[in-house]
Amino acid sequence: MTWRVSGLRQEVDEPDEAVFARAAAALGTGLSEASTVGFAKRSVDARGRGSDLHLVAQVDVTLDGRAMPKKLQRAVEAGQVREAPPTEPFRVEGARPGRVV
Repeated sequence: MTWRVSGLRQEVDEPDEAVFARAAAALGTGLSEASTVGFAKRSVDARGRGSDLHLVAQVDVTLDGRAMPKKLQRAVEAGQVREAPPTEPFRVEGARPGRVV
């Protein structure tokens, strides 16, 4: 099952792997136990006077066939984590097959 972890702060110079590890930790697991992990959304948060410029991310983490850890249950109840919606490839009507738009 794929879970979406929201509201993860990422400093501008922070590596993506650190954010992925925090997303897995929010699910009550380690990054090594996730079969896939990646950004669903990442945006710049530039509120304030520029001294606190950072990114805010939503990360999708796929866990295969495990019982739901208690930490994950609490995160779902708190609204920090939800089941990720299914993703489909983006298609453009009339575009030639194999062409990147």
